[in-house]
Parts: sequence; C-alpha cells; structure tokens
Amino acid sequence: MSIFDISDSPNPVFLGAYNDGGNSYGVHGDDNYLCIADLVQGVELLDISNPQNPVEIDQYSNSAPHDLIYEQGYAYLADQDDEFLLIDLESSTTRTTTGTTDNPLQFISTILLVSGVCAIVIAILVILKKR
Repeated sequence: MSIFDISDSPNPVFLGAYNDGGNSYGVHGDDNYLCIADLVQGVELLDISNPQNPVEIDQYSNSAPHDLIYEQGYAYLADQDDEFLLIDLESSTTRTTTGTTDNPLQFISTILLVSGVCAIVIAILVILKKR
C-alpha cells in the first residue's frame, strides 16, 4: 500500500508505503488513520499521521473482508463469511460485531451508492481544479 499526496493531482508525490505481506482488497481512511481490508489477514488499522512511516496500531483477524469503509473508529466491512460486520477499532479491548444482515443486498446497495458519490465528488473536484 502506497501513500501519495495528491493535492496537486497532475503531480502526485510519493510519501510512504506499508507492506503487510498480504493482499489488500480495499482501503479507506481519514487524515490520521487508514483501514486495510485484507481477505486473509482481516482488517488492519494504520496510524498514518506521519505518512512517511505508517504504523499498524490494531488488527482484527477474525474476518475475511472484501471491502470496507472506515468512519470515526469503526470499520464497516463486507465480509465473505458474515456478509456485514461492524468493528469498533478504537477500543483495543472491546470489538463489537454484528452478525449477518437481514438484507445483504441493501448493504451492497449502500456501499455502491457511497462509492458512486465519492467518484462524483472526485470528478467535480478535478473539474473545478482545472478551471
């Protein structure tokens, strides 16, 4: 996994990298934290406040996520075994999981909607930046 500064999108600047030896299927984060969905190793939470030196600060290995969304200390993941999990990553002693959803298609629809909105926002920002 590589970290780039894309504030000048035509000229991305490499900042740092993290290699857990696994396979990243999805990543999501904010300014300080990045979650990695690894089908084999589970969910990894990295502290990226110093992007030149990302550090793993937590891991939840009891899952097989294909993708995830990270929001304020929680990882919402599409898991191949349990369909949907909510994991509290801020507490190193307590992790909460919810079992399967009543309607997994609703969860998938939500993920696709969020992904689509993100793509639209990025496209708008690129267009505005070019003006």
